[in-house]
Formats: sequence, structure tokens, C-alpha cells
Amino acid sequence: MVRPRARFCILGLLLACRCGPAEPVENWTYAAWDGGPAWDLPRPLLPLPAGDLGLTSDTLGDTVTFYDLAARKVLARLPVGRNPIDIDGPHHLGLDRARGLLYVALSYPAPTLAAGPHARHGASQRAGWVQQWSLRPFAWLAESFVAPNPGDIVVSEDGGRVVVTHFDLARVLRAKTLVEMRAPLALFEPQGPAQLGAAREVPMCVAPHGVVLDGPSASRAWVACYGEDAVAVVDLAGTLAVERVPLAAVVGPAGAPLFGPYALQRSASGDRLAVACSVSKDVRVFDTSARKMQPGAVPVGGVPLFPAWAQAGDRLWVPVQAPDSLQVIDMTGRTIAKQRTFAAGQCPAPHEVVWSSDRTTLWLVCEGDHVAPGKLLAIDPESLATLGEIEAGIYPDRLLVMPALASTP
Repeated sequence: MVRPRARFCILGLLLACRCGPAEPVENWTYAAWDGGPAWDLPRPLLPLPAGDLGLTSDTLGDTVTFYDLAARKVLARLPVGRNPIDIDGPHHLGLDRARGLLYVALSYPAPTLAAGPHARHGASQRAGWVQQWSLRPFAWLAESFVAPNPGDIVVSEDGGRVVVTHFDLARVLRAKTLVEMRAPLALFEPQGPAQLGAAREVPMCVAPHGVVLDGPSASRAWVACYGEDAVAVVDLAGTLAVERVPLAAVVGPAGAPLFGPYALQRSASGDRLAVACSVSKDVRVFDTSARKMQPGAVPVGGVPLFPAWAQAGDRLWVPVQAPDSLQVIDMTGRTIAKQRTFAAGQCPAPHEVVWSSDRTTLWLVCEGDHVAPGKLLAIDPESLATLGEIEAGIYPDRLLVMPALASTP
């Protein structure tokens, strides 16, 4: 198992504090750790950047990294989680911008890690957790457990709804029926800081992952059902009723998908979802008004992950793994309009592409090899050239970009 450098720093600090002759063992006292927050420590206010603030979850570093994106530098890399020794696996992040609250989904790795893209994710049988943190100062406020293998996490614009999916492949292996295979969607309705409360759960589908909300009202959630070859629609404002829409007339059996929809992204107008399919290695389009898939698919030659739409909805930038590339899809003609294939070391394992707040620059998350630090690349959206880069944490995953926090509590 990977042991990030942060853990060695902890041991170094402990050793540095032992000055003078060693005390007899019988004179030492040990406070029992109750499994609560491991990092509930006083912290200074982070410096505010003049431009965009970026945040990444660092899955195998147990940290959240804060970036000054305009200056292309790291502001701070701060630990999160519950266990100061083992891996907590902060997988994705959700942001309540109005209240200055960050939500972190902890997805613990399985004891034995398999090879392959994202193979480590989804194989755990340990309960996950959702933690609520304030951004200024960065401090733990509340937490609640959820089912194993939390996947994506999103927050409504008003902060009143926090939605979590569970990419639970271990459940699929041990289940005997379709109902048992279906992992839950968890819905929190926090009332404010330190008021996370318990989640309501609804059986969603087989190995759900990417989730988006339908706009300011957040009355619906759209979910990529990887293991069921479907897009699910969930009524968040009412009974949590679920409608599952197959990606095609013929799909794979539960747990053995033909398409494997993994990531979603909603167009600016909200009329379409880009659906990135890991198994069929293509991108498809879901019509949110008609609640059906549009015909056709765009093959990308590798595993597509979290894309970004043009404001006009006519183009889509897609990070692709194995082989690693960034591709631009003409969404009118459904063709690849432009592509950049990355040479070794330029952007190992592209994971997500996110616009800067002024929509002049794309930020590309590069996972790296999950042992050494990953990186963020500033990309010119037209030429796809690299404008700059920043060293990230170990296995960076979700990236959030927001304007300066001067008015955030």
C-alpha cells in the first residue's frame, strides 16, 4: 500500500519533539482514539488569491490542495480524513459556495489493489464517510457515514442538497439478485455549518458514479449507471423516485456492461448530458427534456472521463486515458474536431477538464502514477497547448474552480 510522504512527516514531527533522555515506557500515557476526526486542529486563514481558487482531492495523499490558479502555485496542502495513519481516500469534492463549505467523500481502498484504471475504486467493503469542512479557516465541522465506495458528490447551488453516489463493485460480486446489486444514492439536506445530519438513501442502480443536478432548483439528479448501462433520473424534491433509461436497445447484463457510463457533464443550457462510457470507449448524449438517449456515439479510442462543454454547447473537451489524450468533439457533427495526444510524462492519466471562471482557460487534472504527485495543466482551449502547470498531490481526482473568496465567510 502506498504510504504518502505526509505520513513520514508526522513521524518526523513526533520524533523531533522527543528531546533529552528517553522516558521509561511505564511513564507514558496514551489517549484512546475514538475514530473521530483525525485533523480537528486550529488552522490559520489561507491567503486569498486575486483570481481563481482551485481545490483538488488527493486520493492517496489524504489531502485537499488549494491553488492560486492565476499565479499557478500551491497555496496549501492540508490533510483531511478520519485516520491519521491509514488511507482514507478523499475521492471527490462538493462545494457550497454561498456558505463557504466543502464536502469531502472518503472512499476507503480495498485491502488488495488490482491493476487498471480506477480498479482500486469500488472494491472496498468498508463504509464510506462524507465530511463537511469550512473553507476559511479550513476546519472540520461535521461528518456522517455512507455506504461503501462513495463515488461522485455534488452540492446544489443553495447548499441545501448534497448528493452522493456509490461506485460499489464489491456489492455486485457478492449479490445474488439485481436488487441486491443496486447501490444507493445518498441525499443530505444540511441546514448550515456543522448541521450535516443523516442521509436519506434510495436504491439507485448497479455501480452508479457520475452525478449532476438539474440547475438551481436541484429538484432532479442525473446519474451514470456504469454497471447497468443506463442513465438514472432521481426526483430529489419528492419521493426519490428513480427512472432508469437504457443507453441502447440492447445493453449488457447487470454487472457486465457493454457501455459502462461512468462520467456525466451537463450542458450550460441543461438540455443535454454528455455521457462518457468507459467500456465502449465513446461519448454519447442524453436528452434531458425527452429523457432518452440521442442516436449515435463518438468513439474516442480510450477511456473517456469528466468532460467540459463550450458555453454554446457546440463543442466538448474530453480527457481520455489509455492512450492519454485531450480531444475536442464537434457536438453538431459528432466528430473529433481536434486532438492532442500526450507524450510520456506530459499528463499521465487525464481525469477531468474544468473551465476557469472567465472561461478563457481549461484546467486539466492529470492523475499521474498514483505514487508520485500528479499535476494540473493550464490548457489553451483552441490550440490545446499547455500554458502552464502546477504540481498536485498524490492521485489528484476532483478539481473545483471558483473566483476569489474575498466575500466568502
